Amino acid sequence: MLSEDIAQHINRSHALKVDCIIAAAEKIIEQELEAHPKAIIAIAEKVLANVAEHVDIEIAANPVDAAVLSNSLSEITLPNISARNLTIIADEAIKRGSLVLRANKSIIDANIHTELGRAKAMLLS
Repeated sequence: MLSEDIAQHINRSHALKVDCIIAAAEKIIEQELEAHPKAIIAIAEKVLANVAEHVDIEIAANPVDAAVLSNSLSEITLPNISARNLTIIADEAIKRGSLVLRANKSIIDANIHTELGRAKAMLLS
């Protein structure tokens, strides 16, 4: 009985620590995006590399990130970027640092919370 109680406390303690780590990571990401708003360009380049063959691409982003992307299209370094039809859409529902990309029938949800959720699941398993 005592060993079961101890095991439960350890498990709860571990979950609490993981929650704190994820919360700290979210704050660090937010601070990094505030300090370096053009970081969204690198995120967009990584996501766009997954749809290299597509010409018509729509990127939805937080309004702040969407403005940075719209003003920085010339800085995106990908093959044939000038031959692509990129549309940037501002979406209040998307958190800073996250993107939703649509190309043909493909949808890539590059959401920071999704990635942190995966990290949390790995830490808890």
